[in-house]
Amino acid sequence: MKISVIGKGKMGNEIIDRLIELGSEIVWVCRKKEDEDFLKSKYSKKLKKMCRRKKLSQKDYYNKMNNFIASSNYNFVSGSQYVIETVIEDLEVKKEIFEKVERQVDDECIFLTNTSSIPLEAIFENVKNKSRCLGLHFFYPLKIIKTVEINYLDWTDMKNVDKVRKLALSFSMEPILLHKEVNMLVSYIILILMAETYMILEEGILTPQELDQILKEDFMMMGAFEILNSTGTRIVKSCVDNFVTEDNKLYFDSFESIINKLSSEYDYISFGEYIQFNTQECKRNISLNKEKYKEDVLLRITSTYTNILTHFVLKKNVDKDELLGSMRSILGISKTPKDILEYYGIDNINKVLRRRGNLINCQIYKLEDLHYWMN
Repeated sequence: MKISVIGKGKMGNEIIDRLIELGSEIVWVCRKKEDEDFLKSKYSKKLKKMCRRKKLSQKDYYNKMNNFIASSNYNFVSGSQYVIETVIEDLEVKKEIFEKVERQVDDECIFLTNTSSIPLEAIFENVKNKSRCLGLHFFYPLKIIKTVEINYLDWTDMKNVDKVRKLALSFSMEPILLHKEVNMLVSYIILILMAETYMILEEGILTPQELDQILKEDFMMMGAFEILNSTGTRIVKSCVDNFVTEDNKLYFDSFESIINKLSSEYDYISFGEYIQFNTQECKRNISLNKEKYKEDVLLRITSTYTNILTHFVLKKNVDKDELLGSMRSILGISKTPKDILEYYGIDNINKVLRRRGNLINCQIYKLEDLHYWMN
């Protein structure tokens, strides 16, 4: 099997690590010719490290080096069964890549984009054979996060979806299949959690550090602002640009404004920098029962989370087990909606959602049938 990976960033690098284990013929495509020797050296170092750890013999080392090409020339992708694009979230760049690739490969080659937010229809707009086009969205780091989204459209041949699912399983990944209107669903749910946390920050009672600590102690592996910092504001802005619609615009309004502001100044941003952009100082109201407020914060965030998961499972037919598995793998959320409902009670969660829905009329707060999880 021959697989080409386009992009030399951290995601492309980790995908190459997975391919080494598969024993595939590998083409690593870079943008600049001067990067070719760097990628060859990097690949060689990966293999030598495996040799030192007795995971690879010298014979296998030379075989793998002979089956590896690093090049800026797209001619070398010819004969690939799969082409995986992992470049920056730039629509025009991605479109140009797949136009170049299509001129080099046969009709059986499957095109995969690692986009976290850009619509597949736009990326593959100029590809003639659209039945082979899918999204394969990995989450960094691959060594820890096993979930991978397989995003596909009406035009995608389901035989190709199954081939990509098997490929993901051969990487020891855990695929979640997402059709059309739920493409990049995990990115969307993460965006909701960030937006909900930011709206709480705007109340001016807790700092970003305090809000992240609440989430990490009782709900998630990372805080919302830590996720923003590690992901980068430009990628988050791409998610905002592509996920905000008329139905949810009011919900994302304040978060969209701050992300637009931050992304114009920063790619990655620290807590201190975040606070300086925040319009309100922390009030430190001494009459406030801060512990009770913290409990209410967690109730509010978990209520929104439970409601939105219910919506996608019941209304959009997303596989429940795959979705919960992805939340566990990516966000470290071990509590299921049933756990949350049993702890707080359905009535209390519905009260929170009604109160929030009265303030912001949007689908995210629209009451779903939470009793589903109790069956």
